[in-house]
Amino acid sequence: MIIRRQPLIAISSSLLLLTAVLIGWKVLNPPAIGENAICRAAIATHFMQRQLGQIQALPDYPHQYVSASHLGDVPKSVGCQISGQLISISEQQHAIANLYFEQKRNQIAIIVPRPAAPSRVRLFTREQLTFHKVRLAKHDLATGIHEMYGEGFDTNQIIQQTVALLKANHICGQLERQQNLRLSPVPVNDSYMKQASILTPYLINMVQRSPLNVEEMLKTKQQIAGLEQGFQQNTQSLVQWLQQTESNTPIDKRLLEYHLRDLRRANPRLYLPSNCLQAYIHSAELTQTL
Repeated sequence: MIIRRQPLIAISSSLLLLTAVLIGWKVLNPPAIGENAICRAAIATHFMQRQLGQIQALPDYPHQYVSASHLGDVPKSVGCQISGQLISISEQQHAIANLYFEQKRNQIAIIVPRPAAPSRVRLFTREQLTFHKVRLAKHDLATGIHEMYGEGFDTNQIIQQTVALLKANHICGQLERQQNLRLSPVPVNDSYMKQASILTPYLINMVQRSPLNVEEMLKTKQQIAGLEQGFQQNTQSLVQWLQQTESNTPIDKRLLEYHLRDLRRANPRLYLPSNCLQAYIHSAELTQTL
């Protein structure tokens, strides 16, 4: 008796071909990323938060989200509306930002337009948008900078951005020590100096791996090492000089503007803290996995 296997083989081959076609179609045409995921990414981008798990949608209140940083601050109620490619972010019913998004296969780009500098672009993969708590793949400075501030920073810009935060922590730390001010959002003594001590070795390591020549590298490392002593010596006299001019601007904002102005002129793409609270929050967000 002869058993004919050709029809079974033909059917199996057809099923395999159909499965391959369906898988290929799904890969080439992934489903659109939903509004909730886009809004959470946009809110994280606006507030420069690395973890999307800190931002949750409120099921009973459409277009409303709760955002809280790992610092344990009071959660913010944030509104998010999407119209076409435009994302409008609001807080307490007041508009605070307009962003844009683009979906490219399995990731979206959140675009923050800036009038005096190139747009800031932060990328999110579908995996990051799917899971509530993002697993940080790398615990290095460059990854942290990209997760917070967006794509497009080369090694030199990462170094400059970290230098800005390191300087800001030294400035705010000396203000707290010398002027008896309470500037930190956390009840920890010398919290700014502790942030600076975390950032410093990572910054030095980044400088050592940069394309600087030996002379420039040694000079940069000496400058980094001397920051604490420099700000310790000149903060008191500089505060007295600034106070001779009447101004309603808080002293921390004035001192940060004075010390970071050269970085601002050299690279308008940097995100320089405008006050000590912002300096601490940005630094804590960046160093949470270092």
